Amino acid sequence: MHNPIIQFLLSALTCVQKYYKQEDIVRFMKVGFINLSNEDIERFENFMLAFGIKGRRFTNPLSESFEQADIMEPIRENLMELLGSLQEDCKGSTTVEDYTKSLYAFALKADLPTQIENWINLRKEEGQLEYAQEMTQIWNILINTIDQMIDLMGDQEMTLVEYIKLLEAGFSEYR
Repeated sequence: MHNPIIQFLLSALTCVQKYYKQEDIVRFMKVGFINLSNEDIERFENFMLAFGIKGRRFTNPLSESFEQADIMEPIRENLMELLGSLQEDCKGSTTVEDYTKSLYAFALKADLPTQIENWINLRKEEGQLEYAQEMTQIWNILINTIDQMIDLMGDQEMTLVEYIKLLEAGFSEYR
């Protein structure tokens, strides 16, 4: 199973860890918890591929010399507002607790709890009760897992790469 909540969080961490590779940015956008239409996501993906937008070119404002820069810059800014805050929070992190607090702050900045609640309500209205219940359980498992990680391993030092691997292992059953 590919759970969108877990994919969203892991893809955001991967964007930061790998310094904004195109495929990671696209994966992050396509999960569905950012405020972009499918059309905007596709246009920005094509723009990134056509002009080699990744890494430093992604983190800096787009040059006006790029075709459609005026249309693409607000999308890039939207993405960097979210991912940039996660990057800044992770920069000084050295422990499981540090990274987990950074990830939780990112989830709140992305308004993930409200988005999940809205998504669950929509699934209930569509009669997809089982899927809505599954998403509720995954969110609760996610919160419990990160609480346990802080309780059990909070002081343990690790890199962002190691932290991502730890999360992937912990959530492998739910991805």
